[in-house]
Amino acid sequence: TLPILRRFIVSTVADVQPETHSQLINTLKRFQLILRNAQKRETEASLACEKNTLLACTVLITTAPDVFVDTDAAVNKFVEDLCECLESRMTSRVAAGCIRTLLMANIAPRHFLTHALAFLSAPPEIEGLDESRTLVAQTLTAYNPRIPAEGRLPALVMVLSALLQRVEQGGPTLHQETATRILELATTDNASFRTAINALSNAHRSLLERILKARAGAQVSQDTNGDTEPTIALKMNFGG
Repeated sequence: TLPILRRFIVSTVADVQPETHSQLINTLKRFQLILRNAQKRETEASLACEKNTLLACTVLITTAPDVFVDTDAAVNKFVEDLCECLESRMTSRVAAGCIRTLLMANIAPRHFLTHALAFLSAPPEIEGLDESRTLVAQTLTAYNPRIPAEGRLPALVMVLSALLQRVEQGGPTLHQETATRILELATTDNASFRTAINALSNAHRSLLERILKARAGAQVSQDTNGDTEPTIALKMNFGG
């Protein structure tokens, strides 16, 4: 049904009428009413309805981005609803996916970045959110190159700090996953990455080095076979 909804919105936007804008905004408001009713959990289908409505709202907004600017009250309300759902165990995974889609479409980036960073570095004390935090970490590293140049370095520092704070809470089990995210950031813009490293605290720079060394050690054990050399080598010189 979501592909059908997307095609319908595309056809609607392609043939704009004077009432198109108001019709689409009212559609979002109606979806939000359905969402609030579903959140009452009055039937067995309520949870599925809530998840599907989150997805439908996301499809609606991203398919007609020129209509749904983030200054619109209905859009802001959905952004708030989505962030609340991110912190609920039953809807967190779907909400994380919706946030990724909206953020990559540059919908309400400031709000989503702020909430995503907080969710990663200081998550709610609710079990069952690990998969969502992994997806949010992937989203932040994927979105960073899309940030305008003047704001990319401060954002990179904040993303690195959030990733490292997550490791401080989760321990060595997160080293490999976090190393992957860090290397993605380094590959995208190595010059900014090195500058961002210097902006981190001493404790975070030390932790980052341990994470990358653990990744390098794991790679050596996988890639070294007899006389062959490791295929990946990491230079641990963060000062230059």
